[in-house]
Amino acid sequence: LQTEPSIQMQLYSSSRPNALTFAIQYTRHLTVIGTLIAASLVLLLNYETAKDGYAQSLSLGFEGGPSSEPGRIVAVINTAKMGTGGLSQNFINSLGCEDGINDPSYLTYNCPNEGIVVRAHEIEGGVQAVKNHRQEHPEGKCLIVTAIRSPKPWLPSLYVQRKRVCENISMTKEEMLQDYKQWLSVVNNVVTAFEDCLPGLLQEFNGGSLVEQAKVMDHNNGYSILESASSDSVFAGCELLFLRMEQHDRWPEIIE
Repeated sequence: LQTEPSIQMQLYSSSRPNALTFAIQYTRHLTVIGTLIAASLVLLLNYETAKDGYAQSLSLGFEGGPSSEPGRIVAVINTAKMGTGGLSQNFINSLGCEDGINDPSYLTYNCPNEGIVVRAHEIEGGVQAVKNHRQEHPEGKCLIVTAIRSPKPWLPSLYVQRKRVCENISMTKEEMLQDYKQWLSVVNNVVTAFEDCLPGLLQEFNGGSLVEQAKVMDHNNGYSILESASSDSVFAGCELLFLRMEQHDRWPEIIE
């Protein structure tokens, strides 16, 4: 899998700074702010329940190539700047899907045998897309996919996207540093982006705390698999594949 274009983009020249590289470089000067934000993110995910056991395998068989099983759904419901594009495109390409619905809160891609891939950054949009599809195809297999990323590369990447830094060619290094500091000081800029997706998914799938899931990922070399806890949930019968973005090179292997 390739990372998102903003991660790979080479913008540096002698006259204009590479916005993302520069932001990452100066992140280390913001230790106090970064620590507070990271702590708030962990607290958001510190639910009372936890997933027991580490031996896991993906049982839904979403290996590459069109499926003969009708109505299956892969929903990438993922925090912004945590590999959403790469994850979605991996399934779109391997399943042979084409553009579908362009809703303000989600995108869909139509696959062979009435299958579908969903892409959403907010859990509400993902829930709506999954619900719509499963009402028509209640027996189709269901996989929900999300990822987590280290705050060190995620925060500057999110900053570059939200502030459209790459489009502001007149910004100097000094101005960018001050702007980045100011943006980080508004904690809601980060918390809002984070809480739109992952906390709700972990709650839906009885995932426990982020610390517990990190231990599972360490044991499994980059991933965790969860099952929906409630038969009343729109995700009932689905599995949640929770990935670590720093190990994106293993995603094709994990998914297969």
